Amino acid sequence: MITSNKKTIKFVKFFKSSHLALRLTADSLFNEIEDLKTETVVIDFSSIHFISRSFAHQYLRRKNDSKKQISEVNMNTSVQEMLRMVLSNKTRSILPDLSNVRIVSFATVAGQ
Repeated sequence: MITSNKKTIKFVKFFKSSHLALRLTADSLFNEIEDLKTETVVIDFSSIHFISRSFAHQYLRRKNDSKKQISEVNMNTSVQEMLRMVLSNKTRSILPDLSNVRIVSFATVAGQ
């Protein structure tokens, strides 16, 4: 049974580090979140100084896939910027726009 209570998770206490770099770290966090008997989770980024691009990508992916209501508090500017950068890259196409590219072929010249 899920209750409507809100649970706050302090990253620095959960991981005992101020630098979050691995996808596995985000997975560990979200495995814990999914086991909680609450539908609302607040993640406190107090004392977190750095997150890697890999961590940010996995964090956002798992947050998006979760059925829980997840919010963040106390994010420093560098953490916010990394999350924004990963979010903005996700909205871009993986392939570049090739509509204006002219195709040029090269023939091999015998004897050269």
